[in-house]
Amino acid sequence: MTTAIEMFTDAMKTIAGLDPPAEVIAGSLQRFDLPNEKIGKKSGWYIFHPDGIAAGSFGSWKDSGVSHKWSAKGYKDMTTAEKSAYSAKMEAIKQQQEEERAKVHAACIVKSEPMLKAAKDPDTEHAYITGHQIIPYGARQLKDMLLIPLRRGKQLTGLQIIMPDGSKKFLTGTEKQGSYFVIKGSTLVILCEGWATGCTIHEQTGATVLVCFDCGNLLKVAQDSRQKSPKGNFIIA
Repeated sequence: MTTAIEMFTDAMKTIAGLDPPAEVIAGSLQRFDLPNEKIGKKSGWYIFHPDGIAAGSFGSWKDSGVSHKWSAKGYKDMTTAEKSAYSAKMEAIKQQQEEERAKVHAACIVKSEPMLKAAKDPDTEHAYITGHQIIPYGARQLKDMLLIPLRRGKQLTGLQIIMPDGSKKFLTGTEKQGSYFVIKGSTLVILCEGWATGCTIHEQTGATVLVCFDCGNLLKVAQDSRQKSPKGNFIIA
């Protein structure tokens, strides 16, 4: 018979593509190393509660803290008492997750700021820049890494790192949701996904560009921008 732990680890694999640790510890938030990351970085995390109807949550800080919920029994199939217990359990899990997210994000900013300070203007012969035939608006370069800072207003929220071969990652703990990168231009504001796309749009139009980094963040940045500037002229590319 399949145990609750086996069901939980299988959900980690199938829902989030995570490779769970060999031992699952119940009761509190646990972090673990993901494949192909530096040992001890522990970007993966989970919270597992086996009591009553087993339930938990899991995710990766490399994925901007995106979380996934799980329970051994479907919510619609629970009794009223079970639903109440489940809701209380998930609220406790949420609080644990938020506390850990705050710690991870604070560590990200502590790491991001000196990286930006040590970085220099990009080498125009950087393979990613030449490959995309762009002017590297606003980027910084540290060794062979292009650094694109994410912000909400003036507040730094993390870094996107672009390598010469085009591979991209966010510094662990980066808060992507609602964050963006600005290329300043005219009063027309164009929102787009990627930084290279944003550079091209600005070069061709002269507009101010808000780079949102992925399609899932476009709506949030657009809504925030509209709230700040009700009469602003916005276009989503």
